[in-house]
Amino acid sequence: MKGKISALVILIAIFVIFLIYFTPIEETEKDKIAIIEIHGEIVSATARDEIVKLLDEAKRNESIKAVVLEIDCPGGEVSAIEDIYLSVLNLKKSKPIVAVILGMGASGGYFIATSADYIFALPTSNVGSTGVIAFVPRGEKIEENVIDTGRYKRTGYSEKDFPFKVQIVLNSFLDIVEKERGERLKLNRSELSKAMIYFGSEAVVYGLVDEIGSTFDAVEKAAQYSDIEDYDVIRLSSPILKRKVLSFHQLRELSSAPSFHYMYLVESINATENGGNKDTKPSYSSENVVLFDYSHKNEFIMDELNLLLSKIVEKGYSVRYSDNFTENIKNSKALVVISPKKNYNEDEIKAVKEFRKNDGRILLIFDTTKTNASTINTLANNFGIVFANGYLYNTQENYGNYRNIPVTEFNTSAIPDVKKAVFFTSTFIYGGESLASTPEHTYYSESDMADSFSVVIRTDNVVAAGDQTFLEQPYCYIEDNYRLVDWFADFLTGRVG
Repeated sequence: MKGKISALVILIAIFVIFLIYFTPIEETEKDKIAIIEIHGEIVSATARDEIVKLLDEAKRNESIKAVVLEIDCPGGEVSAIEDIYLSVLNLKKSKPIVAVILGMGASGGYFIATSADYIFALPTSNVGSTGVIAFVPRGEKIEENVIDTGRYKRTGYSEKDFPFKVQIVLNSFLDIVEKERGERLKLNRSELSKAMIYFGSEAVVYGLVDEIGSTFDAVEKAAQYSDIEDYDVIRLSSPILKRKVLSFHQLRELSSAPSFHYMYLVESINATENGGNKDTKPSYSSENVVLFDYSHKNEFIMDELNLLLSKIVEKGYSVRYSDNFTENIKNSKALVVISPKKNYNEDEIKAVKEFRKNDGRILLIFDTTKTNASTINTLANNFGIVFANGYLYNTQENYGNYRNIPVTEFNTSAIPDVKKAVFFTSTFIYGGESLASTPEHTYYSESDMADSFSVVIRTDNVVAAGDQTFLEQPYCYIEDNYRLVDWFADFLTGRVG
């Protein structure tokens, strides 16, 4: 009997051991914090979709309890940035989000960061640039064998009204920053619209970010928000987001106008990228000739000056374009110099002085986006006129964009019919009698000091203007610009004293 009991006990023991060693034990999956990399520019649908896919993966994976957005991004195309931002907000409904800005969290990169519950930055991270870059739609040449059904079918937007569209996009950005940062934000809307870059340490002071910290700190904060202590960290990334857009030219190559970008780029637009080939230069013969200088690589296109040209012709004058400056000036009544890229030599300066001495009228136009002021100043400073090289801007009162400045102060005894003009990325001018100037709360880019600046001046029979765009189609029809163009034509043809 005892033997049977002993054998039964042994069998039970063997069975228990079998259960212990061979019965599978279900292990619960460990909690995770996911780091989602947002590195590089978001300038394609593919890049956008990759990030949205990572966010969706983090949402669907129940073991992921919180997400860290590791941002090193200067921004990208507006709709792509907005899509990612909204996707993060959707994810945040179920899981806490912490952002950390590494090298760059500018423009669209910062836009995305604002969606997080908390934002870290390194002391020298680049933060801010709350602004927009847009490429203006240009109307294509009409062809008889191509039929479209509406004035804006090809472009989608009115070129004249396009700055207001850009302002709508900017306002959307600023609204998001103010909403997401709330009372933490210490910058007003006017300061934000300057699109400045701040170091991470400055961004903390201004409330753009919450704290100085690294990815490690962001992970710890995410763990606190999700109330977990034992967790693994996983990294979600995409090899697609590595493209580097270094210049406006590259961005333009990747885009088609009209397009909008929350983007920070440090390289300027080269003036030669803007233009296109100049048209063939016509020649007109008349005793009353207005000579347009074309011999100093001047940056203008004739077709864009049609209003000024038509006004000159209406007043009984004809127009000639000069390749032989010193010879052609002798047979002219007036001289127009627009944005030259080649300096004037001593013989040419002597010829212009003699021309002026013989009652010739001179109109000097400079556009800071086309060339450097030092070039036109080789001629202008001989008449006591100096063009500044920076640009004017006004964040309080403008025409759709801070660089499109109102010109509201006119010398009414000289220019009686103009109440308000708009200049586009204008500079100001030293010397002479001021004929037109900006409101007092206008700023100059080189000093960031507010003042009223002269943008049209006159010294005897020489007039100078600090903008070219207001003469061009379609901007010449904005506000009273067309009246001002008509006044320039009156000046060149001797109809005003």
